[in-house]
Amino acid sequence: MEVYIFLLLFVSTVMFTMYCLQSRKILLHLSGVRIDKDKTWRKLSFIIVFCLLAFFSAIRDGIGIDYTSYMMHIRNIQLGYPNYMEEGFKLAVRVLGNINNNPRFVIIIFSALTVFFYLKTIYDQSSDSLMSVFIFLSWGYYFFTFNTIRNYFALSLCLYSIKFLNKNRYSAFIILVLLASTIHKSALICIPLYLLANILYDKNVLWLFLVAPFLALMIKEPMREIVFRIYPEYLGSVYDTGRISYLNIIKALIVIILGFIFFERFKNDKLCRFYFHLNLFSMIYYLGFYWMPEVSRIGFYMNATIIMFIPNLIEKLKRKENELILKICVYIFSFVLFIMLMRGFYSPTIKLLPYNTWFF
Repeated sequence: MEVYIFLLLFVSTVMFTMYCLQSRKILLHLSGVRIDKDKTWRKLSFIIVFCLLAFFSAIRDGIGIDYTSYMMHIRNIQLGYPNYMEEGFKLAVRVLGNINNNPRFVIIIFSALTVFFYLKTIYDQSSDSLMSVFIFLSWGYYFFTFNTIRNYFALSLCLYSIKFLNKNRYSAFIILVLLASTIHKSALICIPLYLLANILYDKNVLWLFLVAPFLALMIKEPMREIVFRIYPEYLGSVYDTGRISYLNIIKALIVIILGFIFFERFKNDKLCRFYFHLNLFSMIYYLGFYWMPEVSRIGFYMNATIIMFIPNLIEKLKRKENELILKICVYIFSFVLFIMLMRGFYSPTIKLLPYNTWFF
């Protein structure tokens, strides 16, 4: 547990220190030459944070419930045996195998790419990279990437594609999502979900979403039949638990409450509205479709946007004292949540602790 706490505090300290040093450098600069403070800091910060998080993820050994099975699947793909995984992933395994045929090499590359696209999303779409990275770590999103390697790479690529959707570059958005779906087909859900979240606007119709979970529960049985026809291996498996994900419901509820309180502040911000709508969808999903096996494989495509929504919303508060109070609350809540999450990381169904590495 201590190693994850150290990583969170170390990364946050590095980011905060760099920001302070860069700010001081600009204040002392008297030559009259204009320096782009934000651009310089963000580039340096991105490189250092990426190296730290990618390295920490890449050198893990046996961390994650499916780490060992991925080693086996990768080896089987390299040997040409039949495999159920998506064609894009199998192609990537074969190409990387020409460089280094150690199955761990594939995990290293996908770890680095997943961290890269997560951080690129944060640095492109968040108004406060420090807070977003803190949420990324403390709310568990980073550590969950140690599991289900294909799924979380696809998720990171879909989150990155939002920048193109926000600029109405629909072809680039769709191409990236389709590319992600060749690694994990769950990414396809992002095309209808993200497009719908992108066009909604009027707050007065949002109350309709409150009844959506109940409508979803009314069609639970026929929906289960459809899902398990597509994925028969999940029926009655350890993943078919039917447990409600209270934590993800709380996450969505936080966004919804903040969204309704401060809707007037961000209603003209297309990106903030988009994040808000996706978290509304997340609430519907986690309440109405709680019975889905591995429910968060879909849910994270929606609620991971909280990483950017909260900092972007705080920036829009008119009174600086309110902004400071809310920031302090977010950091305290996030750290407490982090400690609570880590207690569950020891679970044999999660297996994110204790941390082991092959590097030393």
